[in-house]
Amino acid sequence: MKTPKPFYIFLAILGFLGWIILYVFQHELFYDPFKDYPIPIDRNGHIFLPPIETGKFILNKVFRYLLNDLCGILIVYGLFQRKEFIKLSFYIMLFGLIFILPIYFILVFNFFTQVFPFLNHIHRLVMNPVLMLIIIPAFYYQIKNEKE
Repeated sequence: MKTPKPFYIFLAILGFLGWIILYVFQHELFYDPFKDYPIPIDRNGHIFLPPIETGKFILNKVFRYLLNDLCGILIVYGLFQRKEFIKLSFYIMLFGLIFILPIYFILVFNFFTQVFPFLNHIHRLVMNPVLMLIIIPAFYYQIKNEKE
């Protein structure tokens, strides 16, 4: 029996709502030692790393990353219902989890003062669903090219 189209629309909407909830309540849901330190600079103008509970920080970032990308995969599934798109989305999520997230942690814990301005961009890539937002138009483009 074929699943009705409203079900897939519901899944995509659920994924978008998940993103919205994660964004709106990020400070209540996740530990973030940087939320009170938009620019951690001391009186002498030196950038410093605020106090961080390492284990809690890592667990929260990994959990937030997984939730964001699972919402993204839900959106991809709801919009396209194609296994190859779901697989690619999963592999992109896995790539970020295995490679980008550890690099982010290494930079935060070891090179914070040197790379602080750059860290914001890596944080956006890791913690926000940027990669998933990029692949959705790519999937539409793929489908359009297949039809032509």
